[in-house]
Amino acid sequence: MKSAAEDEPFVSEEAVQADVGAFENFPQITEASKEGLIARGITALFPVQTMTFNKIWERDDLMVRDLTGSGKTLAFCLPMVEYCRKNRYFQSGKPICMILAPTRELAL
Repeated sequence: MKSAAEDEPFVSEEAVQADVGAFENFPQITEASKEGLIARGITALFPVQTMTFNKIWERDDLMVRDLTGSGKTLAFCLPMVEYCRKNRYFQSGKPICMILAPTRELAL
């Protein structure tokens, strides 16, 4: 007799994450950004980006801790860039945001 788990197809953790982080799940990301990310080999948001994108887009304050190379810098920058694009802040010619050493590695 088979268990229910044996009847279900195996889905890798990477496949689940790719689905959760799929660009389609984040309508705020513009086509220009998607094309640029894909050109650099990024086809979906990484876990840290998936967990923080909407919070940053909604301008909530948060602190994030994750391993080096996990995608924290893009997690902070991508929603800010998209928010500024949407609200046409890039055309103002004035400072629109400030990033103070988002990661220890970038501060060094």
